Amino acid sequence: MAVNYLKTLSLSLETTDVECQLTTAQLTSDSSEGAETLTTFCGSEDVTGIGKYTLHLAGFQDWEDAASVADLIHEAYKNGQDSSSVSSDILDYVLTVGSATRTGQCRPQEDVPFGGDAGAAFTFEVDLACTGVPTDGVVTP
Repeated sequence: MAVNYLKTLSLSLETTDVECQLTTAQLTSDSSEGAETLTTFCGSEDVTGIGKYTLHLAGFQDWEDAASVADLIHEAYKNGQDSSSVSSDILDYVLTVGSATRTGQCRPQEDVPFGGDAGAAFTFEVDLACTGVPTDGVVTP
């Protein structure tokens, strides 16, 4: 049996393709929000919650690039901190691995690092909290 592995990944944030600035793009599911055990005098019952998804990104600070992933995340984060802002802090995403896609919305919980170590490429690592459950899809040629 041959191993079927994929090394093709693309990510768009707000319709901007950003995978060329990234070293990691990973959608993960953490523990369920709202999961609990309900206990009465007659016993207990486990109630499942909704999975909490996170879009984990790592890459290079690309502040001078017109399609900057760092700028997109930074602006969304700033909008979320400014209660008078009319702009949204929510980013639409489409993550494609091979021909499978997952789409949804996410928001940064922290700002992108700015600067770094002398003699090294300036990198970043950030987690974006996804709202709701991602929608699965397939790329059609």
